[in-house]
Amino acid sequence: MSARLTRTTVAAVGAALVLSACGGDDTGGDGGDAGADDGTTDASGEFDLVEEGVLTACSDVPYPPFEVEDPSSPSGYGGFDIDLLQAIADNLGLELSVQDVSFDALQSGTVLAAGQCDMGASAMTITEEREENLDFSEPYYDSLQSLLVNEETGIESIEDLGDFTVGVQQGTTGQTYTEENAPEGTEIVDYPSDGELWPAL
Repeated sequence: MSARLTRTTVAAVGAALVLSACGGDDTGGDGGDAGADDGTTDASGEFDLVEEGVLTACSDVPYPPFEVEDPSSPSGYGGFDIDLLQAIADNLGLELSVQDVSFDALQSGTVLAAGQCDMGASAMTITEEREENLDFSEPYYDSLQSLLVNEETGIESIEDLGDFTVGVQQGTTGQTYTEENAPEGTEIVDYPSDGELWPAL
């Protein structure tokens, strides 16, 4: 599954603001370095932010129940990750701004390296490869890979895919798992986000 991260984190009383929803097999549930990194300061209120007075977070929306559009919210977004971000921003005395970005750009660290946001938050599995570019918080959610099919297909596991076509989200551990475990002859089609994946199904 997925969650988001950054090399430019803001120290909130010693806790990194780059969030990770899912624990990874390679890390044994350890979220990696949760301390301050380049661009952080102490908790006195002086932060190196994209925009002064604003905590700017990148996320791949929609991914309910973690990230959803919510016009009634000040940031325009809601869900578990967004609520957590809002609590962090409130604790730091900052406004929250959420930028909707592609999952691939977030998990690779591209949007963070470009200075588009201060941190990332989404359901992102922690892997050793991602830890090369990103600093993760402690994981707060364990997620399992699953295969969603129409009942009429008779498919009960990935081994049954055969000549079927399976959709995956770009840059996810779900894509990696499918590419490594789907039987020969399975057509794998990647999509930028769930917004394109579910209608395709």
